Amino acid sequence: MTVLFSLVYYYFEVIKIYYIWLFVSFLVSVWMVSYYPNYNENEFVLFTDITTILFFLPGFFLMFHSILVQLLLLIVKKAGAIAPLAIILYILNIVVISFITSYSSIFLNIAISIVCSSLSIIHFFISLYLKKRLGSGKAKL
Repeated sequence: MTVLFSLVYYYFEVIKIYYIWLFVSFLVSVWMVSYYPNYNENEFVLFTDITTILFFLPGFFLMFHSILVQLLLLIVKKAGAIAPLAIILYILNIVVISFITSYSSIFLNIAISIVCSSLSIIHFFISLYLKKRLGSGKAKL
């Protein structure tokens, strides 16, 4: 069993799972954002709304909030300096989503954006954990 743990430790040391995590997350978010809602001459508006809420909005927040903040953390290296910018990005994303979606109520836009952004917040904390635990090269399995 210790041989297995040492192989896993070596695997995490060599490839830097944090960078692979960010790259795969970026690819998945690009795929999810490809479900951009098209309401022009659409006969299935309910289906478009469902794909918007299930795919487009979480992918949008994943790409333009979580991954963007992670890239800024790679550049700046101080989490305290990024915190105000992360909050501004979050609010800016909610404003952009309210312009993209065609829901009539601003409160509905904000509520849907907050619920759909939960994926990006979970992704952000998993990324911070991977960076702290595995990305530093001092993995303790």
